[in-house]
Amino acid sequence: MGITIEQAKALVAISEEGTFSKAGTRLGKAHTGVMYTLNGLEESLGVALLNRAGYRTKLTPVGERVLVECRSLLSTESRIESLCEELKSGWEPYLQIVYDGIIDIRPILNALGELRKKNIPTTVKAYGAFLGGVESEFKKTEADLMISVLPPQHFSFEEVALPPIPALLVADSKHELFGAKKNARKKWSSNELGEFTLITVRGSDRRLNLSTRLLDPKSQFLVNDFHSKKQAILNGLGFGWLPHYLIEKELKSKRLIPVRTVISNEHTFRPRVFYPSGHELKRGASLFLKAIAR
Repeated sequence: MGITIEQAKALVAISEEGTFSKAGTRLGKAHTGVMYTLNGLEESLGVALLNRAGYRTKLTPVGERVLVECRSLLSTESRIESLCEELKSGWEPYLQIVYDGIIDIRPILNALGELRKKNIPTTVKAYGAFLGGVESEFKKTEADLMISVLPPQHFSFEEVALPPIPALLVADSKHELFGAKKNARKKWSSNELGEFTLITVRGSDRRLNLSTRLLDPKSQFLVNDFHSKKQAILNGLGFGWLPHYLIEKELKSKRLIPVRTVISNEHTFRPRVFYPSGHELKRGASLFLKAIAR
């Protein structure tokens, strides 16, 4: 049992035209062809759809209910045809993006919002990962674009630079790095910093070239993301790097303070959008790149 597009069109036509002759003219076939099609539909479904008494052919109550689904079927068919026409014009069926969680999510959301406003036919999927885990997620999901502060290691790539992300080495103002008067102005050496707990996001990589990369802390606390890292630092568990955009409020209120140290307490992450060399970007990816690179 089933229903074809031809049968659905015939039922809609007879409901709106009222006679097999007019329905046939609308569908470009003989009235007998419409009768044959609808007879076959009734036989297939095992129900009476048409009341043939009188000059105009009317639908039975069952026919009226089936008509609703036929219109829905034809609407779906139309959407599928439109989708395929758009995909043939250069849109990709799916656009998959992996982004580094250190990056301010707002520009990414704005770019995705612009794609949504254009009502593009492409289905967009975005995945978050952190630092060294971004490329692993990119490969795992077979994504199209990778937004990362680390360059890929396992494929040649094209890249588009994004605005830099300033970061600071900070600790809570009540941390013992600042606690005693003698510590307030002290510049800590690398060895001295090693006595305190360094808060680190899993997947941190020496390629980031952070000034703390040579530290050998006695205690290290690993977290899964930068929001957890920020909370751990605010709770006084240790010190660590945080992007400036994430701690503007706490810096202004002096809840978080840059650690005074002989090594640099400032760093600039330089995120980029990467995609494999020789990979021709389709319309969705190109629009996203244009939106996020502003």
